[in-house]
Amino acid sequence: MKNKKSIIILISIILTVIAIYIIIYFSSLGYNLKSETYEYNGNNYKIKLGVPKLSFMKKRNDKNFSYKNIRNTKILKREIASYLNTLEKKNCNNTTYYYDRNNNFTILDYSVNNKFIYNTISYSVYYSDLCKTEAIIANKNKLGNTTGIYTINGGTVSIQEEWDIKFDGTFMDNSKVIDTKNGYKFKANLNIYLAIRTPDKKFDTKYLEMSRGTYEIKDDKLYYYRENIEQQSDDINIPKVSVFKIEGNTLILQNNYLEKYQKNIIFKSPTIK
Repeated sequence: MKNKKSIIILISIILTVIAIYIIIYFSSLGYNLKSETYEYNGNNYKIKLGVPKLSFMKKRNDKNFSYKNIRNTKILKREIASYLNTLEKKNCNNTTYYYDRNNNFTILDYSVNNKFIYNTISYSVYYSDLCKTEAIIANKNKLGNTTGIYTINGGTVSIQEEWDIKFDGTFMDNSKVIDTKNGYKFKANLNIYLAIRTPDKKFDTKYLEMSRGTYEIKDDKLYYYRENIEQQSDDINIPKVSVFKIEGNTLILQNNYLEKYQKNIIFKSPTIK
C-alpha cells in the first residue's frame, strides 16, 4: 500500500513536470534586452541584445553570442523577429542587416537551431553601422583618394611665385556622413577664389564661391548638392547641383559655370601633379 502511494506520488510529480514543461514549451513570453560586452579595436563596448525569455547558458566567441532555450522553435523565431522589428533595416552587399542606432551596433546574422532538448539562439554582431562603414570604403575606392581633398592649382598661394591673379579652389570631404532613406551622402565644402596681388606684394582673396553641401557618387560621376552658399561673386550663376566626372584621382567639372575665369576646371588630389 505504501509502495503504491509512493508510485502514485512519483507519477503525479512526473506528470506535473511534463505539464509544466509543455506549458513553458508553447508559451510566448517575449524577450529581454540583455547587456553584453563587445570588444572592438582593443576597446570594450556595451551592447544590448534582444534575447527570448528563459534563455540560459550564454556563450561568447569573438563577435558571436549564443543562448539556450527550451521553448518552441517557432515561438522563439517570432520573438526574435519582434525584437528585430525595433531595429533599422540596412541593405548593403545584397544583404539585409539590422542596426541598433541607440547602441551603435549591427546584427550581421542570427539563427535558432533546434536540438533534441533545447534550441540554440545565435547572434553575430559588428560594432558600429556596417553599411555606413562599407559606404565610406566604397566611396574612397571610387575616388581613389584617401584624404578627401582636391585642389585646382595646389590650393595654396605663395607670394614668392610670379603672378598677378591666381585662380584656385578646393573641394573637401569633411568626413561627415548623412544617412538617408536612399543610402548615404557625404558632407563637403567647395571654395573657388581669386588671389589678387596687391602693391605691397601681398594678396587679397576674392571668393567666387564658398559653399557647403553633400555629395554622392553614381557610376563615374560625383554629384555635389549645395545646401548653403556662404559667399558668391555677382558675375556668376551658381547651380544647385554640380556634376564632376571622376577620372583617376581627378574631378572634372561638367557644365562649367566658371568658364569666364577658367575654361577647364579640374580638381586634383594633392598627390597628383
